[in-house]
Amino acid sequence: MNHLKVTFTIFILLLCSHVRFSVVASKVEAELPSYTNLDILFEGHGSPLKDLIPIAQEIAKYAQTRERHNVKTKLLQETRDMQTHQYNLRDLLQMPSDFDYKRRFSNTTVILNHWKRNSLSVQLDAMLAQNVRPAAVWVCAFNSPQEKYYQKVVNNYRQSFANASVELSFIASSFNFKYYGRFQLALRAKTRYVWIVDDDIIPGPKFLAALTHTAGIKQFRGAALGSIGWIMPKLVETSRYFPSYRTPTDRGGLYFPDLRWDIKSDILYEADLLCSQWFLQVDSVKLLFRERWVTYQTGEDYFLAYSLRRYANAPSYIMPMDLEDPATWGNVDIVNGFASGNATTTGTMIDVRNDLWHGLVARGGKYQFLLQRQKLREGDQGDGRTSVLVVIDGAGQAKAMDKLMMALNAGQRSGTCDFYMAMTGGSRGSCRSITEEIGYSRRQRARICKGGVFGFFDLNFGGDFPRDTRSSDVYSDILFRLGEVLNMTTPLDLVVSLTHEPSGGEHVDAVHSAVEKAVSDAGVVHIKMDSPASLQAYGLLPKLGKRNVAHWDSLHFAVIVSHFPQTGGASSGAQQLKKLLSGLESAAYLGASVDLVVVIASHAKDEGKEVARRFQWSHGSVRVVQKLAPCAPEQAVLEAWTPTSHQHYAMVVSSDHQVSPGYFLGLKLHAIQVAAATSGVGMAGMMGGMGMGKGGQGGPPSEVVFCLEQSCAPTAAAYSALAWSALQRGCAGQLALRRGPCSLNDPLLRKTHLTVDSSVLATTNENATFKNTDVYKYLKALVDTKGRLRTG
Repeated sequence: MNHLKVTFTIFILLLCSHVRFSVVASKVEAELPSYTNLDILFEGHGSPLKDLIPIAQEIAKYAQTRERHNVKTKLLQETRDMQTHQYNLRDLLQMPSDFDYKRRFSNTTVILNHWKRNSLSVQLDAMLAQNVRPAAVWVCAFNSPQEKYYQKVVNNYRQSFANASVELSFIASSFNFKYYGRFQLALRAKTRYVWIVDDDIIPGPKFLAALTHTAGIKQFRGAALGSIGWIMPKLVETSRYFPSYRTPTDRGGLYFPDLRWDIKSDILYEADLLCSQWFLQVDSVKLLFRERWVTYQTGEDYFLAYSLRRYANAPSYIMPMDLEDPATWGNVDIVNGFASGNATTTGTMIDVRNDLWHGLVARGGKYQFLLQRQKLREGDQGDGRTSVLVVIDGAGQAKAMDKLMMALNAGQRSGTCDFYMAMTGGSRGSCRSITEEIGYSRRQRARICKGGVFGFFDLNFGGDFPRDTRSSDVYSDILFRLGEVLNMTTPLDLVVSLTHEPSGGEHVDAVHSAVEKAVSDAGVVHIKMDSPASLQAYGLLPKLGKRNVAHWDSLHFAVIVSHFPQTGGASSGAQQLKKLLSGLESAAYLGASVDLVVVIASHAKDEGKEVARRFQWSHGSVRVVQKLAPCAPEQAVLEAWTPTSHQHYAMVVSSDHQVSPGYFLGLKLHAIQVAAATSGVGMAGMMGGMGMGKGGQGGPPSEVVFCLEQSCAPTAAAYSALAWSALQRGCAGQLALRRGPCSLNDPLLRKTHLTVDSSVLATTNENATFKNTDVYKYLKALVDTKGRLRTG
């Protein structure tokens, strides 16, 4: 009894599925366009109407719910909205072009590649039916089992093509050049254009004319044109993952035209790649051979579109169809082509093609939804997240920056920053070796290096065609490739590069110069990790925020060294000065330009002056000032430097002090945080005599460290332009009233400034606000028990 119930249930289910299948198939078949007006083209070769039933069955097989249909409709509308112009075929044909219809001639070589299909006769008929004739038609068969058959077909058509004044050639080879072979053949064409057509494509009689006219329109010159193409899927932002382009949901790509989803090519669409046929200038074909191919089995469509965009800024377009006139279609046999399938639809080949386009994204390839993502991010600047790109040149740099990379990864996961990484790659260090040094697991390394995770870019320098490179080659190649990455990750806030660790190869200076130039051209803040101490910023960069980063390059600092040795201590004073200057030179400045001013007492002996004048300062300008007439140190210092902008800041330090390697990091991070939080008003106060150190026990008695509290006993002090100007005015007033020498940290002077201008010193509220920030907490953690900035 139970057995009968099961059998009956299965029968009912099969019956229901058959009824549903029949209804869907009938509905789809009824909606398919009529091909009867093209029967003349297929006279003697059979009508495509016989293929309507198989395609109806195919569509029924892939029939989705109405909800999924709406999802594809939404994606189609998004794609439509991304188009700069929405030209239909009539619009294009009305635009000026250098193509002359009156000649009824297209300066084009047609290449038909065949291996096993029996469609050559139909294709040759389609070429003879074009309302403008091509210059030549080449039929190629690479290691084809049907070579003799194709040769016979071509011989049968020679007279017809001769009568039409079209060159017809047959090119055969016992070696299978695969999909790239026809493009290699195209390089020998003597015409302006080449039209490479798959063996399942039957173009309408007006299509070649439409192609040639569009290619002659000024704004489309150099572009690749076709009738079938793909828009690659959107990025899944939460996981930085690219779905398969064939995913049948909203995560998949868009195929034009697609009968399953009722997607028609009624306007000109810019595509990520073209399939099945390509119409382009012969000279443009050379770009396909600019980089090494990943595989010979597939991917010529990906590489062609990618290479055109990358090296010629030339897009690929899907031609619009006149839905009422199939003679304008790129493939009138679309039904048969869809039903028969092709080599790229098998499961293993889909995986290969997914890996291929993911890898091209990792090289900096531009795709439609990624460009749209870029535009959306440019318009959404209010999220406050810092967008950081780290440039790594070799495994040595990766190892040195592992903590920074992990901190940025954590920031990416927590949503506090957007993190990207660009590896010079290729001959300068493989992706796998670099990601291994950073600490990624084997599984993570595999995904990253296949391009499966967006944001990890492999510039692949020297990886395509290894050669002995010159410095200029390194510079130009890195500049070009990094420029593309910067464009794909716009808007960026920071680019971080390491300049003190060994690079991944020769010509290190060329790499640094190229990175600096590319970042400068992009208008992005560039932080150079120029010493081991600079890596202390690893925990802070994910937390800076856009407002803080905006002030990074706007602040300019000067370090003023006061050298007033005690009388009789000239030798020891000179040694102390030398030690201080050496410490200043080796400190971390993160690529910032810092001016150095050395103020020498009038009574200082030649030894100290020689130390100052011979000193090589690599971080900015250097100036040595010596007063001829005796004066107080404070007066000499105040007169030695004058700010020219509200964005200028100064730190004063005596020559008998030393500096921590990370002193400037603390100073600058504090400065930009306050500048961003108070729009520059509170900066004057927070920097108005801010203490920069206190005496340490068991170590150097006067080491300059970073002190967050204004009440700390300073061994050096930092000042904003407003505070410095106020000190200059106040000191001049005291000297004029003959009240004796003024002090840079005189409490009476500070009190006077509060009375004169309340913006000179910070208020309690501003201090409290700063203490609640992540930056304050991070800096507090950096200061050790002796008050020094940790450098390890």
